[in-house]
Amino acid sequence: MKLGFFLNAYRNFPIEYTLNSIAGQGYQGIELWAKGDHISPYDSEMRLRDIKRMIYKLGLERSEERRVGKECRSRWSPYH
Repeated sequence: MKLGFFLNAYRNFPIEYTLNSIAGQGYQGIELWAKGDHISPYDSEMRLRDIKRMIYKLGLERSEERRVGKECRSRWSPYH
């Protein structure tokens, strides 16, 4: 089992600080907060690559939640 953290609790902090803090606390995975300054659909490809690279270097994995109708599936993978 992997221990993950939803970054909503760090929504008022920069993504760089947030990721370093979470990794330093021993979490193995994260679920990204897709609002505010963390990450947005409007971010440039370069910024998204930088964030992915940072997640990888810290040894974290991203959770991907998929919603299909009323069914909800989550999975952990470093490749998302």
